[in-house]
Amino acid sequence: MKIRAFFYAFATIAILATCLAPTAIQAQHCYDYTHYLRWRTHVMPPADEYGNRNARGVTVVGNLAYVGANAAGLAIYDVTDPVNPVLLGVADTPGACQNAVVVGNYAYVADWYGPPGFCVVDVADPSAPTVVGTAGVGSSPVYIEVAVVKPDTVCVLDYNYGVRLINVSDPTNPDVCAGIENYGYPRDLDVEGIYLYVTNGDDLRIFDVTVALHPDQLSDHPLPGPTGSIDVVGDYAYIACRYAGLQIVDVSDPENPQDVGHLGIPDLFTEFIDVHVVGGLAYLKASVNNGEPGLRIVNVSDPSAPFLVNKLGAVAQNYSPGLFVANNYAYITEGSDGIFVADVSNTASPAFISSYVEQDFVPDAVAAAGDYAYVL
Repeated sequence: MKIRAFFYAFATIAILATCLAPTAIQAQHCYDYTHYLRWRTHVMPPADEYGNRNARGVTVVGNLAYVGANAAGLAIYDVTDPVNPVLLGVADTPGACQNAVVVGNYAYVADWYGPPGFCVVDVADPSAPTVVGTAGVGSSPVYIEVAVVKPDTVCVLDYNYGVRLINVSDPTNPDVCAGIENYGYPRDLDVEGIYLYVTNGDDLRIFDVTVALHPDQLSDHPLPGPTGSIDVVGDYAYIACRYAGLQIVDVSDPENPQDVGHLGIPDLFTEFIDVHVVGGLAYLKASVNNGEPGLRIVNVSDPSAPFLVNKLGAVAQNYSPGLFVANNYAYITEGSDGIFVADVSNTASPAFISSYVEQDFVPDAVAAAGDYAYVL
């Protein structure tokens, strides 16, 4: 299961808060604001040399938010007081900083439109982050995942060039130790233990990365349609196969994955583009050409027989991933139509409890930490 953060094209950073222990809303008035999502502030990222401000991704660790500020670099904010985030420092990365994964004193950065495409930033002093190492990985790296059992190995997904495994044991000299070429368009990855899962075109590829220098492809499993995102939980991989629906694959034997469950698209022209599995339920972001976009909730407690529990419509159609589920709330980004927050504590009767739209603010991504959601 991955720590979820999304990073596409955004213009501002917004911070919101919500009560994590839902209480009954009193019907006679609306003064119980603790039940509602409350926007606390929104922050413009630092400007690049041309005056452009463009946030691409956010990772929150403790009281620090690490923001991929595109051509401006990696920006670090103190969010101890979410109402008044404070910019501590900016590292000017060689390309356009998309997002970062932070481990200890280092941030590993996907740097779009390199070269080099990947860099290591020393963040021990957040007020003076410094690029200490770079590695060439391709032209459009947009996703980073750190292999849990290989803390010195970083996986970088590049939509054009596939996956690169980088040894970062010496942060000043990161070394591309292996490449996994794509033969389609890799869309997402997840790392569980020694296994790397990559959705690529219309298949699932599983690799053993015990020896990062020689990743061993264990299987190449066909899927029913073009893939969106993947979430691996326990022995199962849950894959949003866009217009082909939700596919559940048993990966307990990574050399011989087996299809065990499938839920077709229940609505005409719908695509499942993002999936997040929590507590026996799969939450899917749906986008459509005609019909009802929004959220679908699927019971996957029996992976062989998934069934639709409920759905919530929204007012937009947005084709970028943008879904986060935590503490009985689902946060969904819907482009220029704003962010929708659903109370899913009762899946038999989920309800959107709040939404937010701001002029010139086009949210497309969301991550959460503690009581706060950070929206781009």
